[in-house]
Amino acid sequence: MARRQASACSWSTSSRSVLSLWTMSGPFTCVRIPSTRAACGQTSSLPDARPMSVGAATLNGTDGREGGGEMSVAHDPHYGPWTIEEVLALGEDRGVRRELMGEALLMSPAPGTRHQRASLRLASLLDAAVQAAGAPVEVLEAVNVILPDGLFIPDIVVVEASAAAEDPITYDAEAVLLVVEIVSPSSSGRRTDRLLKPPYYAEAGIEHLWRLELEPAPALVVSELVGGRYVERTVAEAGQRTLIEKPFGVELDPGALVSPRHR
Repeated sequence: MARRQASACSWSTSSRSVLSLWTMSGPFTCVRIPSTRAACGQTSSLPDARPMSVGAATLNGTDGREGGGEMSVAHDPHYGPWTIEEVLALGEDRGVRRELMGEALLMSPAPGTRHQRASLRLASLLDAAVQAAGAPVEVLEAVNVILPDGLFIPDIVVVEASAAAEDPITYDAEAVLLVVEIVSPSSSGRRTDRLLKPPYYAEAGIEHLWRLELEPAPALVVSELVGGRYVERTVAEAGQRTLIEKPFGVELDPGALVSPRHR
């Protein structure tokens, strides 16, 4: 597995805390108020004070690799912590994914080719497994999932068919059986997908979490919720087919999820 490069985090001493995540290619600033789970994985107890605006943010999301280059996202100036309603009101944007971690707005560039290829193929495998099992669920990509303390957009979800039938804009975590995160190539993205998001999914009671690593070689880490935390059950590695039995029987080679089609 690739060696992780930690992002540097700094908290302001003013009121509603401002977290600056410095990726390998540039700064990304968001706002949150103190909570028991800070975005750096630490507990924050900062005093209240004047919040800062993050009306415009610039992202350099992928260290010059796939997934797009430098991009700017602008909207009306915003002061203080974010709410789910405010994030949803920003509307859809194909160039950026907006998520809410606590009261911090997280933004990431659109995924690159390998990421999208892997998502499409893995979702197709899951969909075939669901149909073979006759399970009353549906496989979806990149939908809004409401958590007790945030709003995430997993790369793939398996949700109850009854919830999907209503064609909602968001899904409550109670309707989600499985989430799949495909690890972003940037240093901040790796930290978010590997370390920061799982506790939120666990708190929401989502039973199954799969994490697809793309570098240095494709590998699928399959985890299950046990006693309020995720426990690794299987690690499928590139170059060999592995049978994953839960929540549905899927046999796959992670390498085949990302390899280009031959001409």
